[in-house]
Amino acid sequence: MNTPFDIRPGDNNSEEAILLGSYAFASTPATETPEQAERRRAMRVTDRVFLSYVDDVAIAKVAIVPMTTNVRNTVIPMGGISGVASMPAARRGGHVRELLHRAIRDMHEQGEAVSTLYPFKTSYYEKFGYAGWQAPVWLHVNPAALAPYLTAEKSGTVKHRLSGAAIEDVATILAGTQRTVHGMSLFQRAKQDAWLSFNKSWVMTVHEGDDVTAAMVYRMDIDKQEMVVDLVHWSTFNGELNVLDFLARHVDQIKTVRMPMIPNEEPHLWATYEGSMDVITNDADSWGPAMGRIVTVAGLTGIGAGDGAVCLTVSDDQAPWNNGTFTFTGHDGTLLVHEGGTPQGEVTIHGLSALVFSGIDARLLPIRGWGRVHTDAMATLAQIFPPVVPIIESMF
Repeated sequence: MNTPFDIRPGDNNSEEAILLGSYAFASTPATETPEQAERRRAMRVTDRVFLSYVDDVAIAKVAIVPMTTNVRNTVIPMGGISGVASMPAARRGGHVRELLHRAIRDMHEQGEAVSTLYPFKTSYYEKFGYAGWQAPVWLHVNPAALAPYLTAEKSGTVKHRLSGAAIEDVATILAGTQRTVHGMSLFQRAKQDAWLSFNKSWVMTVHEGDDVTAAMVYRMDIDKQEMVVDLVHWSTFNGELNVLDFLARHVDQIKTVRMPMIPNEEPHLWATYEGSMDVITNDADSWGPAMGRIVTVAGLTGIGAGDGAVCLTVSDDQAPWNNGTFTFTGHDGTLLVHEGGTPQGEVTIHGLSALVFSGIDARLLPIRGWGRVHTDAMATLAQIFPPVVPIIESMF
């Protein structure tokens, strides 16, 4: 497609890409230390970037972070949109719009059937087909509340190391957890390993024989008397007991543990200790709600689904390959998508994204301006895409 914009693929570690990102996301002018530059290069090694030029000067950019994500219990390739930035001269000139169009086309060509991002403004990215997710949930707990776990019967071995020494163990628990957590997104190993190598965090892991059954990556803020947990997962009850025991051991060092909520856990049931436990959606380290988009409708074949069949006409202003009529059939826990059929409703790509990622009630679609489904198809659609909460995990 021809456009009046000069858009070129680039290197996210190039001087022009660094300058754009620095202007948009940092206090500038900024000077990197050698260590900061090394970390940046390692963290961006897998990124794909596009830049928009005027008179051979880059004035806007978008980066795509190749990742994987769990969509209804099936792990598939995903493109994470990151580093959307522009100089003042590019703003309101359509440069970012064209870059996002190019990014969506690139993800389609690369086989990344879905995309996510963290919006600076939800309404802005809705224009590009993204639908909002629920806000991430964090737990704030006083270690004293977890005292009963100090005497609970436990087994296995607990290891405690700096993050760079625990890369393989953390990767093991993350890959295992991703297979069961809807929405959980992971970097390619090069980026994931760089994050652990350069972030100077602590890691505790639980080992039961040859199996890694829990891992927690965290930092200590002694000035605030807080432990800040970046990620924590366990795969066995014994792994959970060891993590809670480990947290309780910090009772005389800190006042609060701040940690992302464990999927499918009810922390209020862990202990009874008045005023010591809060579940919130506005933690200081939280990036707020993510947004998701279906990049390629046909690429949804193979994700998890309930039984039933519904035919919908899909409209997508940015991705013409998604425009048309598709039948969505769930059978034996798997979705099959094929073109054609007799339409039982119309959805925009936002509406389909909200159905797939969150199981939105189809009655809300016309209120959001995302389409309309015939009444007799709504129950079937709810069976195919039942309500579910996506938990993205990674920040990019």
